[in-house]
Amino acid sequence: MTKLVKILGILLVAFWTNACGDSRDLHKSSISKDLSQNPSSDLNRDSSEAVQEFGVLSKNSTNCDDSYNEKVCGSDALCSASKCLYKNLTNIDEAFKFYVEQEIQRQVAFSKERNEPENQNTSLLVYKYMLSIALPKENEGKKVTTSIEDYYSKQYGAQNQCDFEFKRTSDSLMIEFNNCADSENNVIIFTQKGEAVEIISKSEAL
Repeated sequence: MTKLVKILGILLVAFWTNACGDSRDLHKSSISKDLSQNPSSDLNRDSSEAVQEFGVLSKNSTNCDDSYNEKVCGSDALCSASKCLYKNLTNIDEAFKFYVEQEIQRQVAFSKERNEPENQNTSLLVYKYMLSIALPKENEGKKVTTSIEDYYSKQYGAQNQCDFEFKRTSDSLMIEFNNCADSENNVIIFTQKGEAVEIISKSEAL
């Protein structure tokens, strides 16, 4: 049951990416959790406001490859990928915070649309946890393994194993995570390109 729900989450991300056209700037990765007691008020904003903010940022981004998903995933419905250069994100730390916060807002909007509690959205819980992880310094790496309790792990008495791996160089940051499921793999790569940042993301079922 848990694996089925998470696979449906990947399908949702792939559908959203194809439906948004140029707003593929949002990219995708997978899904997250809130371990903080006082979540930011930004996370509770109306979904239309989050989408509007996305649109403003998209106008300032360049070189978004709308064909990247097809190049990387082909016809695989359980795979989604995106690639975009943001000229208004000047460094990797800023790009990381922006990307993860936008994924959180999108997942919050999704939960509201389905009228479901946030603990049923594993992706939302994972991204919230990711945002709390301190990034490694240049030329360093970090591995984090934790258990994030969501609705399904509590309902079925299972313990989620959530793996995160960060690898950083002088001009890039790669994050690989399993979204608390052995059957899923997600990668986000931030690369400094002069005064802009390129963000590449890929999510797939294994």
